[in-house]
Amino acid sequence: MMTSEADALWAAVLEAPDDDAPRLVYADWLEEHGRPERAAFIRLQVERARAPKYDPVGEVLARRADRLFDLYGADWVAELPRLDGNPHVIVGQKAGAAMVNLEKPWRAIRAVGSLEDVRLHDLRHAFASVAASSGMGLPIIGKMLGHTQAATTHRYAHLASDPVKAAAAAVAGKIAAAMDGGSGEGDRGGATVLPLEPAHRMKRWG
Repeated sequence: MMTSEADALWAAVLEAPDDDAPRLVYADWLEEHGRPERAAFIRLQVERARAPKYDPVGEVLARRADRLFDLYGADWVAELPRLDGNPHVIVGQKAGAAMVNLEKPWRAIRAVGSLEDVRLHDLRHAFASVAASSGMGLPIIGKMLGHTQAATTHRYAHLASDPVKAAAAAVAGKIAAAMDGGSGEGDRGGATVLPLEPAHRMKRWG
């Protein structure tokens, strides 16, 4: 439950979205009041934003923040302020309804971020591509995107096969290492390679 002090700190964050200081002050307050996970999440986000683009450290920070959100995000979202009589976080113009048309706010976001050529559909496509290349099944991806036809999700099938190829390559590498002197884990020395007998000779053993 938010208190008046927490509300004031949160308002300071909203008033200066480009300033890290209010966020870090809010994180300190959260930790002092028994919310270390939320505090850690905010600090990770600040560090990630400061990291240079494509910096591997930034990717590590992002994964740590994502894990925290997976564990506690539902509770954090439930604490966000709501309009009376409207259960949605992003409300629409009609009473009790969610926002359904994001084009106008998205144009404003693109202008601020110099993303004039990025469409909302591009974000959905990127989201699904990351999910597929991470090994998630196509049925799950389809449900996340709200697809009603399996054929719509099938466009990501080539990406979904990449983790399978990587796993097969890893197994092949282990086998090759064992045959080449046992350089893999559980090293017991090289394997003896036996030549296959010609097919006409193998018939006599049947």
